Amino acid sequence: MASTLFTRSFLAASHRMITPQKTLNLAAFLSKRAFYSHLGSGSTAYNSTSWARGAMASTGIGPRASYSTSSASTNEPVVSVDWLHANLKEPDLKVLDASWYMPEEQRNPIQEYQVAHIPGALFFDLDGISDRTTSLPHMLPSEEAFAAGC
Repeated sequence: MASTLFTRSFLAASHRMITPQKTLNLAAFLSKRAFYSHLGSGSTAYNSTSWARGAMASTGIGPRASYSTSSASTNEPVVSVDWLHANLKEPDLKVLDASWYMPEEQRNPIQEYQVAHIPGALFFDLDGISDRTTSLPHMLPSEEAFAAGC
């Protein structure tokens, strides 16, 4: 479930959003408060990239950041398969494969990515950016660690 949610959250992230000058804004968005507040809504917005840009980008003015209130249902993908197929060649679109499996499944997401993935997709290592200062799995990293992982 965690991998599905993470994959859906980042599937339609655009190149313009993940640029050096905006990486800190994205990392600020992924603070625990912002992340968990975006999980509860039942609204679905998956037919355009405006959702990804609006919901995932934050605006940092001064020391405080403001966040969009848009969110996607956890039961729906961020974009449809048809939309992805139609827009896959757009130069701004970046597809991230953030696959992750429970240890007892004995699956290797990096190997699976290397064997087959959506053309042009990048592998996003969920374990690689996790906060290692806690014994809890997949905790959000510091802004610096997240920026380095992007």
